[in-house]
Amino acid sequence: MKRITQPFTSLALVILSMCFVATTSASTPARANMNATTAVLDHCIVTANPLSVGTYDPTVNNASSGVDLQGSTTLSVACLTGLHAWIGLSQGSNPNTGSTDAVPLRQTLYGTNKLNYELYQDAGLTTLWGNVQPSSGLSQ
Repeated sequence: MKRITQPFTSLALVILSMCFVATTSASTPARANMNATTAVLDHCIVTANPLSVGTYDPTVNNASSGVDLQGSTTLSVACLTGLHAWIGLSQGSNPNTGSTDAVPLRQTLYGTNKLNYELYQDAGLTTLWGNVQPSSGLSQ
């Protein structure tokens, strides 16, 4: 039986030289600096829960008692650190004559009838919520 060692030796030299080339290039990595930039937006998130005041009865219950319906809800504001926000409420979709952003005269429509309503910043109903500073509420 005759052995041939020449092809094996040549193959070993090729593999060894490939390893040498790979080792040589891996041991001298190229380095460079890369500048990276980003923009951070001034950002606040406002969350408003629904407001319900119940059923208004203008002919019996509310007309005879003179008691307005009241309801409450919560608004939440979350801003990035260092940002300050104020929340203003518009005059609504159907403002009454003479309504302004500072003193809104809001009204809602039911068919062709109009019902006045007010929105306040506090539970004591002392600070009307407008749409200009400082009459706007909820500042952070």
